[in-house]
Amino acid sequence: VQPSHGDDGAPSLITLPIEVRPRCAVIRCAVADIDFGAVAQGAPTVRPLELRNVGSLPGVVSLSELLGPGGQPMREGGTPPFRLLPARLEVAAGGSATARVECSAAELGEASCTLRLRVDDEREHAPAAPAVGLCAVVERQALELRDSESGEPLTAVSFGRLFYGLEARRVITAVNTGPSAVDFAFLNPSADADADETGTFDPHAASLSIEPAMGLLPPHGTCTIEAIFRPTSEPNASSDAKGFLASPETEPD
Repeated sequence: VQPSHGDDGAPSLITLPIEVRPRCAVIRCAVADIDFGAVAQGAPTVRPLELRNVGSLPGVVSLSELLGPGGQPMREGGTPPFRLLPARLEVAAGGSATARVECSAAELGEASCTLRLRVDDEREHAPAAPAVGLCAVVERQALELRDSESGEPLTAVSFGRLFYGLEARRVITAVNTGPSAVDFAFLNPSADADADETGTFDPHAASLSIEPAMGLLPPHGTCTIEAIFRPTSEPNASSDAKGFLASPETEPD
């Protein structure tokens, strides 16, 4: 730069910084942290991770390592709570791509780590890629059937003894204990069959129905279900009921 002279006649210099960036892939993540919130134990939960390449060469992104609390590499062996999908993802120069981070933790409680990425391009050494913090709260996921009055888990539903042509109803509460929605359907295989495995028709199973027979429970939701026993066939000579149709205890499935 051409020097100029101040009022005192002394020359002054103007310094301009010059930065030269080598051609390489430079990957940036759209977010610094991903919070999965509450997830079901052992059930895969996926969140997107947008990657941008602000460099001048295409780069291939892969998982470098997972760092646990304190920045220590997570122990080898077993299934890690988080993983990057796909295992390798190419991001064009000046472009973007979306990877997926999957949480599939087996242990209940809080799960957290730092996902450190690796970038490879046509140069021997590429700039270090960023790291992303990951966290989740792992909860038990189950569909439970409980007694509507006591709230205790059901091991069986007994209808007692009933004349054929009448009906007995029992109210059951279905509880979704987990953070994910659950589809449910009650199956009564003998009800649609003419005979059981021994070739003998089972009037008890054929006379049992559930309302509603299927549905969707939201996370931590409940649903009231009615089990209905309507004996419609007269007991035969071999029946233990002797004029009644006795309901067998029905185990929830």
